[in-house]
Amino acid sequence: QWMTALALLRRMTTVLEGGHAAADGDAGSRVSGSSKGGSADGGSRLADGALVAAAPAADTVSYNAAISALKEGQRWRRALELLAELEDHPTLTPDVVSYSSAIAACATDGQWEVACRLLYRMRSKGGVSPNEFSYGSAIAACEARGEWVRAVQLLQEMEEAGCAPSVVAYSSA
Repeated sequence: QWMTALALLRRMTTVLEGGHAAADGDAGSRVSGSSKGGSADGGSRLADGALVAAAPAADTVSYNAAISALKEGQRWRRALELLAELEDHPTLTPDVVSYSSAIAACATDGQWEVACRLLYRMRSKGGVSPNEFSYGSAIAACEARGEWVRAVQLLQEMEEAGCAPSVVAYSSA
C-alpha cells in the first residue's frame, strides 16, 4: 500500500504546483491547474472535455501518511527522501509525526545510526521536540542491532527531555 500512498502524494504535489496529473479512470487524461477551469483545492474541473474530481493539494498530513506507509515496506531511504522534500517545501513544515514516522521507518530495518541522527535533525533543523514515539522508535532501532549502550543513552535523553518512557521503551532498552 505504500506505493499507492506515494502515487497519491505525487499526484497531489503535481496539482499543488500547477502541473498536470492523470485523471481517475483515464491514464491518458490530464488535469491542469487553471488552464482547464478548475482549482487545486479539491473541486471539480474539466480535463479533456470530461468533468473529473481534482486531487486535493498535498499537505503535511499527506506527507506524513506516505512516510508512515514506507515503514511497512521497509523503504526507509525513500521515507528520508520524502522527509527532506517536506523540509525543503516552500509552504509546508514537517512536524513531530513527520520525523517520528521517518525514525520508525529506519527502525524497521535496524538503521539505528540514521534514526539517532534524525532525532538530532528534528530538533536542530526542524525545531521540533521528539516525543515518546520518536524516542521509542530510535530505541527500537538500536535494539534491532544490539546497540544496547546507545539505547540506554536514548532512554536517559528521553527522561532528561521530560518525555516519560513507556514500558515498551524500557523493555527495548
